[in-house]
Amino acid sequence: MGEGVSLHGNPLLKTLNLNHLAKESVRFTDFHVAPMCSPTRGQLMTGIDAMKNGCTAVCQGRSMMRRELPTMANTFAGSGYATGRRTQCPHFLRSKHQRGLHRWRA
Repeated sequence: MGEGVSLHGNPLLKTLNLNHLAKESVRFTDFHVAPMCSPTRGQLMTGIDAMKNGCTAVCQGRSMMRRELPTMANTFAGSGYATGRRTQCPHFLRSKHQRGLHRWRA
């Protein structure tokens, strides 16, 4: 959300519902990202560093996570939630194993 909400100091936006949601939610303050999009998404989806989850680059076949690793979507789906993903990178997560995602749109 960054500075796009009043909770984080934006003086122009009045985001009462988002402020309430943020106050009731868990805040992740120590997430380390990779310098590229796919490895960062892989880290966020698995909670495992890119070098360990297999998604280390955006080319040469290294943009796919190891299939045996569960994702956030697997966890949510296992708890009864419907999951989905819309992405700018259609190659990411595309396989016959949708990694716990019920809906897929590029």
